[in-house]
Amino acid sequence: MIIPAQANQRDPEFHTWVSLCVAMGVQCYLELGSSYRSLNYVKAAGIDKVIGVDLNGRPSELRDDILYISGNTHDESTYREVLTHLNMKPDAIFIDADHSEESVSKDFTMWWPHANILVGFHDVLMPSVAPFWRAISRTIPSVDICGRDLASARAWQNDVPADGNLQCGGIGVLFK
Repeated sequence: MIIPAQANQRDPEFHTWVSLCVAMGVQCYLELGSSYRSLNYVKAAGIDKVIGVDLNGRPSELRDDILYISGNTHDESTYREVLTHLNMKPDAIFIDADHSEESVSKDFTMWWPHANILVGFHDVLMPSVAPFWRAISRTIPSVDICGRDLASARAWQNDVPADGNLQCGGIGVLFK
């Protein structure tokens, strides 16, 4: 049985992503486009340093031991602020901010050089993210984490097509 992460992700996919981070020894985790639920879950999984970046202000439900920066994920000032606060390169970066192809590409270009171990992309099945993911995942060691069961898809989103062909979800992982 999969215990709900209560993150803004499909539970089987997010559990697998976080388990991979833990198994790979991630100690510093950066999430671009953050939800307090996913950040709280990552911290509870035992990752020492967790930081979130999002356009919204710090959520009141966020654990006190998680650093949160309000800002645009591909803005230079936000980028500098994150690196100053971390005082180290993050081991894992999870890209889940603006899902346009241009924004995903900008986030990748800006943050990829700073990841020590992994970079994850949310919604690699989404039509706006899929072309970028298909192209980049062919040039860098990668895996897809894509749950296919309809139960977890329906628990995560309401508009799952009857044929089960999901148009969002999936986590793509790039290895350094």
